Amino acid sequence: MEPAEYDILHDYETRYWWYRAQRAVLLDAVRGLNLPPGTRLLDVGCGTGRAAEMLAGAMDIRGFGIDFSPHAARWWTRNGALRQCLGSANEIPCATTSFDAVITVDVVYSYEVDPPRAVAEMARVLKPGGRLVIIVPAYRWMRSSHDQAVHGVHRFTRPRLRRLLESTGLIVTRLTHFSTALFPLIAAVRLLRKVHGVNGHTDPTRSDLRPMPRWLDRSLLAVAMTERRVVRHVNLPFGSSVLGVARKPI
Repeated sequence: MEPAEYDILHDYETRYWWYRAQRAVLLDAVRGLNLPPGTRLLDVGCGTGRAAEMLAGAMDIRGFGIDFSPHAARWWTRNGALRQCLGSANEIPCATTSFDAVITVDVVYSYEVDPPRAVAEMARVLKPGGRLVIIVPAYRWMRSSHDQAVHGVHRFTRPRLRRLLESTGLIVTRLTHFSTALFPLIAAVRLLRKVHGVNGHTDPTRSDLRPMPRWLDRSLLAVAMTERRVVRHVNLPFGSSVLGVARKPI
């Protein structure tokens, strides 16, 4: 990810509808694992640390995070609720079978990450019976200037994500798309920008995140939160992201 994108992410991730909806889906997925109190959970590619902090605040877990970028580390808090360190998803600096659960959000699609190697590392640090929750962007044709700015190249379909997880010996227990209700709108905007060469700016190292009217942000969030209740119980066939849940064999 471009260094400036961490500042943008820190500014947007607590108020922009997309990040708030994504975190809600992540929270539901982790809660659905029925993890015991005191679970050791690792966020691989934790960025600014907000996702793991959110989980630690909502659940009785011991949160840990790694990220390879010192630009992300500038935003890490020192409140004791979360322990973080610098490290690569390709070579996680943690002991084998040291975590009950691992989460990773929009990380294995980065060009700095080797997906098979990174997922194998996540499986390695999981205890037998441990769970992995992974979120990745969907469909290669959906790539945009945002992907370029955050160094995203590996977009996924459900079958591709299943093959990736199973190649490491993990047992896939759930695969679903989300952001399905808004997918036609998101896809239309992406395709129109590609056709007309419009990204909202001329700097290819900047994402396309921009402030939007509050009414629009609230409306999009309301749609996403309504869909959230469906995603808790139903696997959706398409959408702009894919959620995977897998278990390490005992």
